[in-house]
Amino acid sequence: MVQKNSTGDTHVDEALLCVAHSSPDGRLIASAGQGGTVQVMDVDSGEVLHELDGQGNEAVFSVSLSPLGGLLAAAERRHAVIRLWSIESGAEVGCLTAEGFGGVNSVAFSCDGSTIVAAYGDVHHTHTPQAQLNGGPVHDPNAVMVWDVEAGACRMQIADGHNGAVTTVCCSPASERYAASGSIDGTIRVWDIIDGREERVLA
Repeated sequence: MVQKNSTGDTHVDEALLCVAHSSPDGRLIASAGQGGTVQVMDVDSGEVLHELDGQGNEAVFSVSLSPLGGLLAAAERRHAVIRLWSIESGAEVGCLTAEGFGGVNSVAFSCDGSTIVAAYGDVHHTHTPQAQLNGGPVHDPNAVMVWDVEAGACRMQIADGHNGAVTTVCCSPASERYAASGSIDGTIRVWDIIDGREERVLA
């Protein structure tokens, strides 16, 4: 991660794993590293406005800023945890947990900021034991999950489709209805995240 010393020079003291797109006004950018710290920086000045630390110093593999501003999502891969942070205050305001999944590899906000789409799966092993989510039914550890931001609850799990870990997701910038996922199975799949229907496969 980038730090400034007493002379104003910058140095890197943590392996950088991901950088999020800028905030809606283009003023902010977020990055995260191996040690689990998320930095929110002012693009013009380079000033670090917030350093957001989760619990356990878990590596953060993906960060996403809400298109509406105000919220940041950070994916702690090892324990399949997505932490939600207030960009204004730097306080943690929510935690989305899917216990037993292969790990959360990527997160993205929908264009209206109401939904987070997340990619799960273990990229190092071919099999991960199935587990339960918050006492619910058994789930596939390689999946796309759709989270309701306001409720803090999983609205939908899309397990039928990919034959391996889901490594990346993105949401349509024009419609809150569509998202795409990519997997180590070599496919990109486009989903309707309102009803869970697969719209298209790009191989």
